[in-house]
Amino acid sequence: MQVKLEVGAGNGSVEGRPSVAPVADSEFGIGDLSRPLRGMLIVWVGLCTAVVLWLAFENATLTTEVWDLIGTVLLFGIGITCALALVAILRRSTSALIVTLVSQLFIITLAGYVWLVDHRSPVSQLLGVTGVALAAGAISVLWVCHLGRHAGSAVTKGAALVAALFPLVGLAQFWMQTDYLPRSSRPLVNVQAELTPMGSSGPIVHALAKVTLHNRGTVQADMRGGVMGVVSFPRDTPTREPTRDAVAAGVNPFLGFAGVDFRLQPSGYDESRLLYAENFASLGTFLAPGGTEVYQAIVDIDTRVDRLARLSVYGVLVTQRAVEDTMTCYDPQYSYTYDSIEFQLNARQSHEWMPGTHVLCSDTQIASTGVVHDLVSDHPVLRVLHVIDSPFLDAPVILPFFGTRDAIEDPLSHIDSLDKGEKANPSTMIWASAEYAPSDADVSGGAVSGGKP
Repeated sequence: MQVKLEVGAGNGSVEGRPSVAPVADSEFGIGDLSRPLRGMLIVWVGLCTAVVLWLAFENATLTTEVWDLIGTVLLFGIGITCALALVAILRRSTSALIVTLVSQLFIITLAGYVWLVDHRSPVSQLLGVTGVALAAGAISVLWVCHLGRHAGSAVTKGAALVAALFPLVGLAQFWMQTDYLPRSSRPLVNVQAELTPMGSSGPIVHALAKVTLHNRGTVQADMRGGVMGVVSFPRDTPTREPTRDAVAAGVNPFLGFAGVDFRLQPSGYDESRLLYAENFASLGTFLAPGGTEVYQAIVDIDTRVDRLARLSVYGVLVTQRAVEDTMTCYDPQYSYTYDSIEFQLNARQSHEWMPGTHVLCSDTQIASTGVVHDLVSDHPVLRVLHVIDSPFLDAPVILPFFGTRDAIEDPLSHIDSLDKGEKANPSTMIWASAEYAPSDADVSGGAVSGGKP
């Protein structure tokens, strides 16, 4: 028995029935998608184009420095890539597949960046902006997986393109070393305190209180607060025994500024009296890279009364950040930028922060450096308390709190939030101290007396 097949000339079909040849991966194009899928892809890529270009324009209005423009350029690059992909899809261009894949990979990267910024911010927004970004990234992953199966030679061309961009790695490394890493690190500032006798007038010793600050970093350090104070301790302070509790209090690492060292003749805040106090960091004070600042004053110490004097220095420094505004803390809040006179009048008024503890207080609103930070970084606020008297702190002292508005209002209940806010906006608390005990050689006209003046 013979079976006869008649093949049409050159049309690749069996008589009476056309053949359907599968589309090879290397020949697959956007036009080969079904009409519903192609329509969904057009809508999705168009939405990505609109959103990313809007982010780019918003980012351009928030950038303040040259390096910040890199983020704007990258966002415009992603938006333009998405726009080119949209045009290529509508025209059924042969390049539509590779351009669409690249645009979706960019969207995935952008979604990851939004999540990273949110992860470092005090309050998670997984149910807000970050959740939307991650959902968009997941949709892009699905499109990449679906279209990537047919990429074929497009992947090879894309790899060649990536290889051609390798020289830009040097530029990225330069940016990381000279800008990103320094700005993401805490200020590198050394502080030195000195308290030395300069002469005397009878039993009064004139001591030089000197504070030296040196910025050994490569980025400007903004000083958001700085105080120096000299306290003295009387000669008639009774001694105390080195009991277990007394020694434990002296070496306790968890007391912070409330810690009191152990001495046979105590030198804690209960026994001290304030001889001198000064604020050396006014609004706008900063330390330039490699810069050194010196603050000094003459303090009189009465050797008939004081057996010991201590210079203490406290400061709050922030790696250079753009500031949106500085305000008073308590209602009604006054702005330094928009109501300077009222701000100055109210900023000098003390408030009771805790029972028996009175403070001067200011809030500094940190400006957003980009649109992503503006959307998900929770608008951090730096609150600086200048403690002027306290039953449990050796005033004057500075207490900084870096976090959201809710966190700084109740810091003891938002420790984790404050910690995240500080890490996202690198800052440091510096302190140093120096002591001086008058001797016979320091007093002109006689020995140090132990009597009353």
